[in-house]
Amino acid sequence: MFALSASVRVALTMEPVDMRKSIDGLMELARKAWGEDVYSG
Repeated sequence: MFALSASVRVALTMEPVDMRKSIDGLMELARKAWGEDVYSG
């Protein structure tokens, strides 16, 4: 078991994701799905 601070956000997906994308590519997918700035904290 591990603990994360309250400021840490973890994103999970129910669909397959192409992990060959860079972190920026993965965050772009999340931004499009959620419609928010994932780098906003």
